Amino acid sequence: MRPNKIFVPKSFAKEVGDYGTVSLSFDAAELVQFIHTHTNSTGKLRLNLCKKREAGKFGETHYLELDQWKPDANQGKANYKDRHDAPKQQPDDGSSVPF
Repeated sequence: MRPNKIFVPKSFAKEVGDYGTVSLSFDAAELVQFIHTHTNSTGKLRLNLCKKREAGKFGETHYLELDQWKPDANQGKANYKDRHDAPKQQPDDGSSVPF
């Protein structure tokens, strides 16, 4: 189950120009508080810049949320083992085309 989204407070993100540039603005005091609250044990803060379905009333096209993903220690080993122990697929020579 995905945890509830935690949004960066008083932040504004708007796509500007023709090349995908996104302009960000923050309330500095709120951002500093958010950083102090959500910095992880390694001293890092991970954020996701997400595109909105529709632009907001002030033209905001994106929002910032806290990245809450945490790796599952067992899952990484299983995925690595599955990828490297899988049988090798033979190249398709075209003889298996159904038409």
